[in-house]
Amino acid sequence: MAALDSLLRDAVDALADDPRDDKLVRAVDRTYLRPATTQEAAAHVLGVPFSTYRRHLTQGVAQIVSWLWDREVYGSTDTRGGVRDRGHPE
Repeated sequence: MAALDSLLRDAVDALADDPRDDKLVRAVDRTYLRPATTQEAAAHVLGVPFSTYRRHLTQGVAQIVSWLWDREVYGSTDTRGGVRDRGHPE
């Protein structure tokens, strides 16, 4: 379980490498790493409408899934150490 937790935190850290993805990181953080009591509460804490929170969360999870898939298929992330946009090698 510790290995999975570490891998997921690495994925979130990779997502956080790009400042443009800060809103995605914040949604993932308040949902999975430091969860609020409800998703509605997470949206409130983040100061965004619920629909915006859900969009950010969906995009963040998609980026993390792509990063994890790349690690599985290619053995590591791209040369920048970040999350790839489309899940393809550069």
